[in-house]
Amino acid sequence: MTKSVRTLLFALFVALFLLITPLVIGYSQGYRLDWQNKTIVQTGGLFLEPRPAPVEIYLNQKLAKKSSFVFQNVFLGNLIPKNYRLRIEKDNYYAWEKNLDISPKLVTAAKNITLFPELGREAENVIGSKLRDFSASPSGKYFAFINNDSAPRITLYSISAQKVTLTFDAPATFSDYKIENIQWNKDSTRFMFLLKSDASWKWVSVDPKAGALSSIDISSDISSSGDFRKYTKELYKPVISKIKWSLVDSDKLFFVAHDRDKKYLLFSYNIASKKISPPLAYDVLEYSPEKNAVFYVSSMLGNINRLDTNTKEIHQVSFSNIFGKEKNAPTTFISHAQEQYLILKIADALYYFDKKTGLMQKISDGVESAVVTTDGKKILLVGENTLSVYWLEDAQIQPFRDAGDLEIIYTSAGAINDAVWFSKNNAYVLFADQDTIKVVELDGRDKRNIHILTEKPSNKLFYEKDKEILYFLSDETIYSLSLK
Repeated sequence: MTKSVRTLLFALFVALFLLITPLVIGYSQGYRLDWQNKTIVQTGGLFLEPRPAPVEIYLNQKLAKKSSFVFQNVFLGNLIPKNYRLRIEKDNYYAWEKNLDISPKLVTAAKNITLFPELGREAENVIGSKLRDFSASPSGKYFAFINNDSAPRITLYSISAQKVTLTFDAPATFSDYKIENIQWNKDSTRFMFLLKSDASWKWVSVDPKAGALSSIDISSDISSSGDFRKYTKELYKPVISKIKWSLVDSDKLFFVAHDRDKKYLLFSYNIASKKISPPLAYDVLEYSPEKNAVFYVSSMLGNINRLDTNTKEIHQVSFSNIFGKEKNAPTTFISHAQEQYLILKIADALYYFDKKTGLMQKISDGVESAVVTTDGKKILLVGENTLSVYWLEDAQIQPFRDAGDLEIIYTSAGAINDAVWFSKNNAYVLFADQDTIKVVELDGRDKRNIHILTEKPSNKLFYEKDKEILYFLSDETIYSLSLK
């Protein structure tokens, strides 16, 4: 090989090196040729968390990847920046569809994707008929069913054992009473309910494990106490109301009583020891028990106060009348898992109260009910024909949300009867819409996936996340529907 040939080959290899190296570096950094636009672009990626696995994933109607039981999450890389039609499929499940934009050097994420069973899966009859209402225990182990019989009756149903474990029949002297307002204590070891007639009412507590014989007439025990009559300055039975369980002690509850001066006194009562506390607070219109405190609204001044249940000290936390011109409007504290705020429903308006600053702001009007997620990050607002979500904290995953954002996620042509969080991931809402039960997702990018789960009417829903079962009341019957 002559020197000139060697020189030529060397120059050729150098040229190839100089040509290929940038291409290799560019390829490694995600640069690709966009054949459609005839330009070089930097690619992006798509990260997905679809459940249940396995699923098929289509991009622009072409199969891009299949997930498995082992590798359920999916990453699609080196995608040319543009809008893609994404479709996720699984046999016998509704497909999940959405148009998503892929941007250069960024990963577009769609987490908490849930595929729901297609319409056609039969709901199963859980128990009997002639049921008027039900209440699920916080543990998710029991249902307390209120029977729609002429005589007041509660049927206790074990969800795990799938059988009736207790039937409580009120005494014959209460045959004209109705059972209302079932409440469970914090660890589901006991529940109480209201026996109510046109003329009177009383509260009764039942231990599910011990059976009906362990029932306690809370009203009689309290009102027959000499200490209680002394505290309220009454010779006869004062009116007790607003009974609520403690969040700390399973045997302890709080209640409000009217004394002869028409003052609203707050007491605590221990079911086991039958001990009644002296009045903890006066002038209590509504209250909310927490771990170490009770927050309550003054009926006189309309401000919010904090009672320390350990020291019994009371501190005013709001310095203005929360009712404004509408004095003593119907007020409800919405249960929540966080301690930095209170959520109040005053008439049909929902409010956020900051405990640290003492400031209160209106979230929305036209609210019939509201449910805070167990993690305390957002609230579901149920209106007459709308579902809305209010973010209490910033959402750190796509699509991002700021604390204070309020978004309507569904509008119905008719009435919405009930709605609950799909608590497996709190990314969906289950709701009873006229004569069907549906599910709607929170992710509003492009569109929200909305599906019919069953064509049965309902006015009461409960979702059990461990077994992934939706329970609902329809035509005086409790049904279950698996969402796996």
